[in-house]
Amino acid sequence: MTAKAFDPVKFAAGVRELVAREVSAALEEREAKSLADHFRGPWLPGQYKRGDLVQCAGSVWIAVEDATGKPGGCSSWRLLVRGSRE
Repeated sequence: MTAKAFDPVKFAAGVRELVAREVSAALEEREAKSLADHFRGPWLPGQYKRGDLVQCAGSVWIAVEDATGKPGGCSSWRLLVRGSRE
């Protein structure tokens, strides 16, 4: 039995598909017209609903469930766009 080699292109495609499904489900649940309807600006401590988007440390995150923790520090957030920390 041989192990399959890691294919970064297939991995990235799988991640994009997963994120697209989560975003689509969040938009349907909240009846939003676009992601822009859910952008809350820079992350600040507080409560966020599933589907909310925030900017944190130069990246954009989406709440995959109601969230109170900081993006990157809890499982309630998924990274959408990795930014720079400049």
